[in-house]
Amino acid sequence: MIHFLIQTPSSWPLTLLLLISISGFILPCCSQRYLSCSGANTGHPNLNSNINFLLDSLISHASSRTFYTETSNGIHGLFLCRGDVPNETCRTCIEGASQQIKVDCASQTNGTIGFDECMLRFSVVNFFGILEMSPRILLYNSLNQSTFEDRDFVDLALVSNLVRDAKNANSMFKEGEVNIVGVDQRFGLAQCTRDIGKRDCEICLTNLVDYAKGCCLRQRGWRVLAPNCNLRVEAFRFYGIPTPSLPLDEEGGSRTRIIVITVSTVAATAVLLGLLLGSFLWRKKRREMDRSDEFPLRNGSDQQPVYSLRQHFDETNHDNDGDMHYFNFSTLKAATNNFSDVNKLGEGGFGPVYKAWELWSEGRAEEMIDKNLSGECPESEAVKWIHIGLLCVQEDPNIRPTMSMVVLMLGSKSIQLPQPSKPPFLTSRGSLSRYQSSTTETGTGLHTTDQSSTSASI
Repeated sequence: MIHFLIQTPSSWPLTLLLLISISGFILPCCSQRYLSCSGANTGHPNLNSNINFLLDSLISHASSRTFYTETSNGIHGLFLCRGDVPNETCRTCIEGASQQIKVDCASQTNGTIGFDECMLRFSVVNFFGILEMSPRILLYNSLNQSTFEDRDFVDLALVSNLVRDAKNANSMFKEGEVNIVGVDQRFGLAQCTRDIGKRDCEICLTNLVDYAKGCCLRQRGWRVLAPNCNLRVEAFRFYGIPTPSLPLDEEGGSRTRIIVITVSTVAATAVLLGLLLGSFLWRKKRREMDRSDEFPLRNGSDQQPVYSLRQHFDETNHDNDGDMHYFNFSTLKAATNNFSDVNKLGEGGFGPVYKAWELWSEGRAEEMIDKNLSGECPESEAVKWIHIGLLCVQEDPNIRPTMSMVVLMLGSKSIQLPQPSKPPFLTSRGSLSRYQSSTTETGTGLHTTDQSSTSASI
């Protein structure tokens, strides 16, 4: 079942007419059209003839453009075709829209009609460049797509990226998809009329996203439309495949393809051989360096060496005579105040690491960033990665993001991440000691739990 909803402010004329028809059920949410007419003619002589003249002029420009505005005899009009449709489809759609609106909005001063591929609008009031959010029309399928718990997050991530890209595109149009492998696939588009600026486009689309959050993110398919912008999300690919570049002439094209393929093959082979040779030489040199960098490690009683430590040391790690520093147990115990928790920075891996959570809780997460990354990695991005990492190690497994959600978080710049809760490994020293004692007594030193994960690609 398809549901339709139009939102208009109470100040709008009661004569506003919305006609939504369903011409077939070949594809859900694809055959509807909306029609809005308002404003009875009260002093505009030759109104219908002037409107018809304007509409015919708009049709003549639909063969070569996807968006056009025109003013004629005091009537203002525009058309907008979906950014992926070819010119022929655009013209056909505008012709059908024009014929329909001439009949249904006769003697009306304002009219808007929309199809899947295009929309057409006219008015006696100049609306060019003015952001309007009403009337706002919602169309959605009442069937839920699935019980996938992250449905709303998937759609939100998709449309958030579309909003960001559409406002910056010259055509103010962007289509895209999210593919959660083995779970779901979602397709969407965002588009604005090009008589408004980038900022107004962002405001318009963001308003529609906020509206969609409360109604339809988990629906099988939905779209929200306003006079200056529209959003649409479906479970099937409803937009076209991008048009390929123009082909070359047959003879020249054949020679070009042969040359390109041959050169590409030779170049790829040469690069591969170079990489193999470089890898071999590097590994050989590394083995030689490893053999030369073996240092005897003695204990604090100056006994014979108990094992060898293989590691690369720079000049700062040696005295002038080349000897290696080492400390006995008493020195280390005194330096760390009997290994106090106050001085504890961590035990590596996913062990009890205190410093990360402490810095995050105090709003000093940027202090965890390696200074060597300064200039190469934006600080905000690094803090975002730390944020996502803390979300993945929360104590309650039910609120940890899935791997597919982690991919979406990493790929989206507009998703607001929830605040992480305290990780489970922040235990006291006493509890840690008891854990270590128990594992030693039972003969087990490590316990692992395998958790399934979901792959994702965008």
